[in-house]
Amino acid sequence: YSSGMEFDPGDGRWLAEEIDMAQAAGHIVKASILGPITLLWLGKERDGLLNRLELLPGLVDAYVHLLSLMLARGVEWIQVEEPIASLDMPDLWAGAMHAAYDVLSRRSPRLLLTSYYSFPSGCFDILCQLPVSGLHVDFTRNFRLGALRCFPRDMVLSAGAVDGRHVWSCDLSATARILDRARDMARLDDRLWVSTSCSLMHVPVDAATEAAVSMSVRPMLSFAIQKAGEVAALKIRLTHGNAGSAISHASPSRSFKPAVGFGTEDLQLTPRRKLGYADRARLQRSALGLPVLPTTTVGSFPQTPRFRQLRVLLRRGSIRLQSYMGAIRAEIEHIVRRQAELGMDVLVHGEVERGDMVEYFGESMDGFVITRHGWVQSYGSRCAKPPIIAHDVSFVRPMTLYWASYASKLTNLPMKGMVTGPTTIVCWSFARRDQSYQEVSLQVARALRLEVELLGSSGVGIIQIDEPALREGLPLQRAMRRRYLAWAADAFGVACSGTSPCVQIHTHICYSELGDVLQTMSDMDADVVSIEAARSNMSPLALLRGFHKGVGPGVFDVHSPQLPSQEAMASRITAALGIVPPENL
Repeated sequence: YSSGMEFDPGDGRWLAEEIDMAQAAGHIVKASILGPITLLWLGKERDGLLNRLELLPGLVDAYVHLLSLMLARGVEWIQVEEPIASLDMPDLWAGAMHAAYDVLSRRSPRLLLTSYYSFPSGCFDILCQLPVSGLHVDFTRNFRLGALRCFPRDMVLSAGAVDGRHVWSCDLSATARILDRARDMARLDDRLWVSTSCSLMHVPVDAATEAAVSMSVRPMLSFAIQKAGEVAALKIRLTHGNAGSAISHASPSRSFKPAVGFGTEDLQLTPRRKLGYADRARLQRSALGLPVLPTTTVGSFPQTPRFRQLRVLLRRGSIRLQSYMGAIRAEIEHIVRRQAELGMDVLVHGEVERGDMVEYFGESMDGFVITRHGWVQSYGSRCAKPPIIAHDVSFVRPMTLYWASYASKLTNLPMKGMVTGPTTIVCWSFARRDQSYQEVSLQVARALRLEVELLGSSGVGIIQIDEPALREGLPLQRAMRRRYLAWAADAFGVACSGTSPCVQIHTHICYSELGDVLQTMSDMDADVVSIEAARSNMSPLALLRGFHKGVGPGVFDVHSPQLPSQEAMASRITAALGIVPPENL
């Protein structure tokens, strides 16, 4: 956001068309838009703007126009989503929210202010004072029943009682009891709505399509369609009692393997490498012989339509495995040769064989369930198919060793082994509900430790353990973050704790607010940390002044359509050298 920025709502034709389509299909329309406070919160100040809240009055005027358009088309309820309310919201922003909704509520139909991903403990009282017609809150994470005692008598409460972020079926009896208590405590009567905790975009569409999933797991699954059924079943239970609901539930049972559990308990005691960074760095300089300012890439090369189609044909049985493997080998050979020709110092094999950086590992470890149709939106038009952690996780067979070894034999230059880190695997999977994330991540870390040991002992001298989800998994409430970051660092330490000190461990932290995880980056004890810096004009590097380990700042933004000039990249490297010592860059 920049000073003097103006907001033009346009003619709203796209919105009118969507409302008309929904009404033509016979639906009662509840429109949904992102709220103005969250929209401002998610941006950054540029070009002399000191506080983006200065732009709020103009933004609210644009929202008034959109709300008026919806009112004119007969929309009775508008869901205005303000997930910022689930954070530890500063007082200044809380005051801005009140000012914004004072204006919006006078110019619009009934507003349902919606927060999600966690119960808004820190500002629930503030939300209750807003001049809106209803409030939606998450009942599934950090819910405080006692907070409802002061809920307004003239406001609808939409209870996010069915968890929209995991794939396990709802315990209808227990949830109905919570809703009954909430209705009594807030004296809601007919002002209680039953809903999912958040949008169902986070889960796949229909568990009934997963015929290949084991019957020990399938009855416990609940995707979007099943969750909608659970919401309907809860309504029936609340209005007619248990006899009115024919939908059963099944909670995932604990399948605990003592060997796995004891292993993770032992590893919690010594989750670190044997030598400190300074001693390791000396050994690695001697072993690797890298030049000053060594160049490399983060790792994965584009998944071309050709290889996506080859995987489809392989699954259908239309091509032989030998043909598929031959195509992968040829592509890796091409990738390795081109990197060497271009003068790269540390090569990667491109991860051509991996359709997804998490599912690939889930397919090769015990404890994961892989779906056929379990797609969810990741961002924009990109979708992912997260694996499901249904049992205890353990190592079964080497996952990356074959292709890393093959690529290493194609060159005399150092070749990076590529492993997805434990926190990212857990955060980008559907985890069990009967175990803590800490316990699951340590199980995954133990399995990955064996993989990393195999890579190191086979002669792979540099191993990158990717943790792009480290910041993404950070709890919304600051009070809960220290514990999360501690076990994330421990899990990473477990994954690389069995390697020789001569093996250089890299990690990749992408598109993160580094200030939130800076200490953890040090605690993880990687030898080199790669970060996204080009998109932010190298500004994240300012936080790394005094960081005593290797840093790999990205100088080429691979997600940008703009091709940077050599001069621009050289300027970025010069800026980095002003902060990071050359021996660490």
